[in-house]
Amino acid sequence: DTGNSIAAAAINRKLEINLKLNESIFSNQQNYRQVLQNCASMFSPKSSLYDYLKHEFTHFAEYQYAIKSNTANGVLNEEKAWDEIGRGVYAQKLMEEALSSCGLPYDESIIEKMIGTYATENVSEAVAEAVSSTKHNALCDTIKRLVQKKWK
Repeated sequence: DTGNSIAAAAINRKLEINLKLNESIFSNQQNYRQVLQNCASMFSPKSSLYDYLKHEFTHFAEYQYAIKSNTANGVLNEEKAWDEIGRGVYAQKLMEEALSSCGLPYDESIIEKMIGTYATENVSEAVAEAVSSTKHNALCDTIKRLVQKKWK
């Protein structure tokens, strides 16, 4: 269930990844336009559906990176990958590197100011919000670059 969201990235215990779209938004063009025009202020600014989907696909990139990182000799350690996805291990490492690269301390108030309120939910959301944001500042741009370099 996507609730009031446009879309949601999902992964299950078998590490199967899927994208859930909010049918009530996509089945009605007026609803779709209204959602895009009235983006909640807690989210980083987005200019199009593409930006919302970029957010969800950033979660996919994190999941795939965790799966790849926990595969040795063709054997996936599902339990470890699941645990590290749940704890946001790779998002945490990426965020720490981005903040350090920008000469910033790891501080939620800085993350909120530079990315957005929703970015303080957890570090995976912070990375996805930075990548999907139309904001251009040192932190968002560094996170975008690191995701491209490390997770793609």
